[in-house]
Amino acid sequence: MRSTFLLALLAAVLLSACELRLAGDVRVGPDGDGTLELLIALDAELHELLLDAGVDPLRGIDEVSRAAPAWTVDQVPGDDGGLSVSLSADFDDPDEFASLVDGLHASLDADDGALWDGLRLEVTDGSVRFVGRAGLVVPRFPGADGDVEFDEDDLARLVRERGSEFVRYDLRVTMPGEVVAHDADELDGSTVVWNLPVGELRDVSVTSELATAGTPLMLTAVALLVAAGTAVTVVAVRTRRASKQRREARTAITTG
Repeated sequence: MRSTFLLALLAAVLLSACELRLAGDVRVGPDGDGTLELLIALDAELHELLLDAGVDPLRGIDEVSRAAPAWTVDQVPGDDGGLSVSLSADFDDPDEFASLVDGLHASLDADDGALWDGLRLEVTDGSVRFVGRAGLVVPRFPGADGDVEFDEDDLARLVRERGSEFVRYDLRVTMPGEVVAHDADELDGSTVVWNLPVGELRDVSVTSELATAGTPLMLTAVALLVAAGTAVTVVAVRTRRASKQRREARTAITTG
């Protein structure tokens, strides 16, 4: 995937009133397996501006599909003429996750561009940790000479001064257990969300604890014992009552 596809979108955004949406979504299983998705969304106005600037936002899509078979690339046209592109992949363990995120990072062919750096999953007995750095760092870009003109100095200045006004980049991670530590901006159950900066990377980390394998079985065993004990008690009480009633009936007959 070329930087034209992912990061040239920013230039047109900064020269207009549009908003570019980037969203990373990671879902992690208890063994460090899961799914990774990156969504890039632009509305109809931004799509038109890119074309006017001589930038095809879908350039390189076919190349990505051929060169990176592990990734699924979906193009979703919007009802208003906008466009969303989703890149997603499954991973079986922390090593494969590292390979996916490092490969996508390396595909940004311009100097110093980044969506994240060093994202890793660490799985230990009883816990899973997600850690690294993330944010949108725009590389030096040669500009465009279509109807909307800009050069690399314009872009660098606009990113520095106004990038966070026009670009929204969220990273969402869903962990396999209870979240016990995090530095995210939002927490909802086992899901955390970072609202990432433009122009720099920030540290991201979240740790979740896994339920021990024996806990559900122990709870089930205790529940069964309690139920069995209750049943035995009820039967015993009923038996004593019935026995007492029979004795009282016999006594009544004898004395009568």
